[in-house]
Amino acid sequence: MPPAAHRRHYKGNIGIGMPAGQTPRVSHLVIRHTNLYRITSMREATISRLEPEDDEVFLFSSTVGPLSVQVGKATAQVPARTLVLVQEPRMRVAAESDADVILAVSQRSVVREMNLRASARTGGIIQVWTSPIFGGALDTALARAFDAADASGGYLDPRVIDVLHMMSRSIIQLPADVETLPPGAVTPLARARALIVEMHLDPATTPAGLAQALGIPLRTLQRVFADAGSSIAYELRRARAGTAAALLASPSTRGQSATRTARDAGFGSVASMRRALREFGPRDGSDARAP
Repeated sequence: MPPAAHRRHYKGNIGIGMPAGQTPRVSHLVIRHTNLYRITSMREATISRLEPEDDEVFLFSSTVGPLSVQVGKATAQVPARTLVLVQEPRMRVAAESDADVILAVSQRSVVREMNLRASARTGGIIQVWTSPIFGGALDTALARAFDAADASGGYLDPRVIDVLHMMSRSIIQLPADVETLPPGAVTPLARARALIVEMHLDPATTPAGLAQALGIPLRTLQRVFADAGSSIAYELRRARAGTAAALLASPSTRGQSATRTARDAGFGSVASMRRALREFGPRDGSDARAP
């Protein structure tokens, strides 16, 4: 390990050492038994768990560029938007330029349930296979969630947390090769609906784009939804309406403009958001209307 950093920052059960001249900005979220930290504009840091336990692990990703990760004598070069599993209580992370890093501390049982598949292994550093196609959507969603939590003193609407949880699991599980799974384990309808949860925040997401992401002809995917008494466009609209209703009801985002709410929920316009809210209405019976 390199010499100890000159400045240390503490957040929850995490200690972050930074070289002199760097001032870390650390945000914190909790999503389903997992503590997430965002370290902004980081060039180099040593990261330690203050009270390491056997049932805790590190998972993290850079949202900007590649990272150099060192654990003990092992060093690995990790691409951007890659999940990394580190089962040691201390590691060193370095970037070629200032990078935003998402760090998570989670119980091992939670990580095991996600059926992680290693794509590379270097000593105690395990890189985890994820979907490069959808990593950007999760990065955007997490950035907005951290910004909202910072602005509201750490509070996030539980429904937003649920969406983030589903997205996080989907980005790891969904692009799995169906040929290697037991018959019926992941149906095309289930995969498509999970991708809608993940991709609906992007206004550019269309039925054709979903079909392409799944590797399924559009007409085939349309028949899958039709057999279930639904349609791709309907479920995209419903997902966006649910997100818009949550944004309108949350104290941290309730006062923002209708244009921004529509954009953050994945709608192409305020008018389309209002039509969807009238069509589906608030899910919890609250009076959440677009301004």
